[in-house]
Amino acid sequence: DGVEPMQMRTADLEALREIAAEDAGITPLLRANHAVGRLGWQQASSVFGVWPAYSVVWAREIAAGRFLTADDVAQRQRVVVLGRNTARALFDSENDALGGNVTIGGRDFRVVGVMAAKQRSPVDDSSDDDTCYVPFEILSGMTDWTSTGGPRVPTVYFKVRDLSDLDGLASRIERYLASAHGEVGGEPRFVVRSAEESIQTTNKVFDIVTTVITLIAGISLLVGGIGIMNIMLVTVTERTREIGIRKALGARRRDILGQFLIESVIICLIGGGLGIVLGV
Repeated sequence: DGVEPMQMRTADLEALREIAAEDAGITPLLRANHAVGRLGWQQASSVFGVWPAYSVVWAREIAAGRFLTADDVAQRQRVVVLGRNTARALFDSENDALGGNVTIGGRDFRVVGVMAAKQRSPVDDSSDDDTCYVPFEILSGMTDWTSTGGPRVPTVYFKVRDLSDLDGLASRIERYLASAHGEVGGEPRFVVRSAEESIQTTNKVFDIVTTVITLIAGISLLVGGIGIMNIMLVTVTERTREIGIRKALGARRRDILGQFLIESVIICLIGGGLGIVLGV
């Protein structure tokens, strides 16, 4: 409590890149809200400043063109990969967007790719099909860092190549951040979270929901079964005289049972058919 919030500096990125060099892919992520425009049309969008490894870290696919490259970063190219919805809003199609120019924050960017539709995942970076992607260094240069005293890095994502390296990499990152930025009250200034923890939390929530739904379904089946049993009993009781007449004429128990079962099946088929029609 009372500790001033802190963000990593750009110098930390190079140190973290060296730490993760052999074991994982790495990408910083800087978010900004900008209107992406073309020919007088504008589309509100979240713009992510990332490194080329972003598409690998988050397993994102390209629908047209390519993602950002190391050359784009090295040459500080103003290039952008559009989200699918943004590309369709500003251009006739994904392929038409390639090579076109759009404005982001009053600056011109060349479109080099369009992302494919995003797949749902329990672990997410809050991007969507409107999100656009530019080199991290370019978006950082467009951001006003006056209040922080210089460029900062809000978030860094890693993707280990082998799950057995996960704990070791997390420990090395925590040690570096503790040594570089110190601790407050014995607690680290930065938090390192793994996707595994998020997945476990999500699974616990789903387990609870599944248990509750199962209990509700069980109670519903029990109540429904009692109701059906009573209706069947009443139906048979009301037809006692008919059953007696049939038995007097030589009907056997299995004949009467077969009659009731056939009637029940026919009624179920009619009710099920009506239910399907109404459902459709």
